[in-house]
Amino acid sequence: MQQQLTLIDLFLLACYTLAAYRMTHLLVYENGPWDVIDWLRHKAGVVAGENGERLVYEQFTQKGKLKYNFWGHLLICPLCVGFWMCLVAFLLFLWGNLIFNLLAVFGAMWAVLLLLFRE
Repeated sequence: MQQQLTLIDLFLLACYTLAAYRMTHLLVYENGPWDVIDWLRHKAGVVAGENGERLVYEQFTQKGKLKYNFWGHLLICPLCVGFWMCLVAFLLFLWGNLIFNLLAVFGAMWAVLLLLFRE
């Protein structure tokens, strides 16, 4: 039996999409409340450059080879974070739990506020 998307499903899918956008923007560009996201980026090896840009702190192994910092590179790449946030949002949409739906609507409202009140 085939299911069709209803209008509410399309509304929720749009909400999940906006919530994924909001989480991507938070993780890549903002410091977060109480600088929690900035602390997370610092723990992942992201440091601030001279002009305010974010740079990934690379480490060398004991053998002298450059160790690739996956988490640091992930947290400064908006396309990478956006992909994973969209994947998580889509899986939560398929699951269809009421709590996740309410969080998605909240995230969508938060994203719309971010888009409307950009400085």
